[in-house]
Amino acid sequence: MRILATTVFVVLSALAMISAAGCSEGDDRHQRLTVLDLETGKSRTVSSPDRTVHAAAWLPGSSALIVLEGETLAVHEAASGIARWDVSGTIQSRRPLAAAASPDGREVAVLRDSLSAGERRAELEFIDATTGKVLRTTRQWVTPLSSGFTPDAGSVAWTASGRVAVVSHNGGGLNDVRWFEAATGRALSVEPTEGSEVFALAARVDDRVVVFAVNHPAGPPVVTLYEGTAARKLDIPAGGNFGVDFAPEGNRLAVAANGKVYLYELTTGTLTEIAAADTQGISWGANGRIALAWGADVYSIAEDGSSRRTEASVAGGRTVRDPRWSPDGKQLAFVVEPPYRD
Repeated sequence: MRILATTVFVVLSALAMISAAGCSEGDDRHQRLTVLDLETGKSRTVSSPDRTVHAAAWLPGSSALIVLEGETLAVHEAASGIARWDVSGTIQSRRPLAAAASPDGREVAVLRDSLSAGERRAELEFIDATTGKVLRTTRQWVTPLSSGFTPDAGSVAWTASGRVAVVSHNGGGLNDVRWFEAATGRALSVEPTEGSEVFALAARVDDRVVVFAVNHPAGPPVVTLYEGTAARKLDIPAGGNFGVDFAPEGNRLAVAANGKVYLYELTTGTLTEIAAADTQGISWGANGRIALAWGADVYSIAEDGSSRRTEASVAGGRTVRDPRWSPDGKQLAFVVEPPYRD
C-alpha cells in the first residue's frame, strides 16, 4: 500500500498523451511523477531525473507537492519541478519513510526511520514547508528486531485538531498507530492495529483518520475510523487493489476494492457501488471528480459513477498509478512507471 495523505472548474476533459519520445532513455529506469494541467491540457514531469518516485501528495492550498523519491523526500514546485528543499538518509541512518503536510500547508511532518544492529529507530521531524528548516523533533521510539519481523512500512496523517497519526513499527512483527501533538511533538498514545501492512489517511476538514490493517497469519483486512480518540470498525470491502479517499466535505469515502468503486457514508454506514473498475489508486477532488488509474490510463468519474473520461494516457509500455488531485481540482498528479523489463 502506498499512501501519503490528501483535494470547480468548468473545462471539458483534457487528454494528455505522454509519448516515449517525450522522455529521455534514462527515464525508463525510474518511476516519475507527472502533473497534468487540466485547463491547458499540458503535462510535465515533477521529480528528480535520477530518483524513483514512490508516493506524492499536494501541499494544502498550494501548487507544490511532497514527493518521496527513493531514500529522499523533497517538496517540488508543480509548475517548474524545482525542489524547494529535500531531506535524505539511508536505511541505516534516518531515511525519510513517509510524510504529511499540516492542514494549513505551512509545515511537513516527516517520518524518519533507521535500521541498526538488532533494532529499528524512528522519529517524527517537523519541517517548515517553505524553507526546509527543522522546527522540532519527537523522541525516538525503538523496536528490537529479536521479537519478529517488522515490516518496512510507514504513513503519516495530520488532522485539523493538531494531532498527527503515524503508522510505524512497534515490535512483535506489527505496525501500530502512534499519536503525537503537532505543536510540541509530544507523544500522546499508541493504538494497536492488529496487523502489519497498514496505512493512514486523514481528512483535511475534521479529526478523522482511516487506518487499514491486514491481520496475520492470514486473517481478513480491517478498516478502522478514528474520530478524535474514538475508534470504530468500518464495514467496507478491502480486498484487491484497495484504496480510499475522503470526499471534499469529509463525510463520505470513495473506496476502491475488488475491482469496484464504492461510496461509503460515514454517518449512516451506507455502502453504494458506483462503478466496476480496477485501479492503482483513488483520489476525490474538489471538482467533484473521482480519479482512478489503470494500465496506461488515468481517468475520472462523477461521484455517481457516470461520465467516465480519460484525463491522461501514457505510451511506450509505461503504466500509471496513484492519481492525486491538486487542492483546487485543476491539476492531477500521477506516477508513471517504466516498461517492465527482464
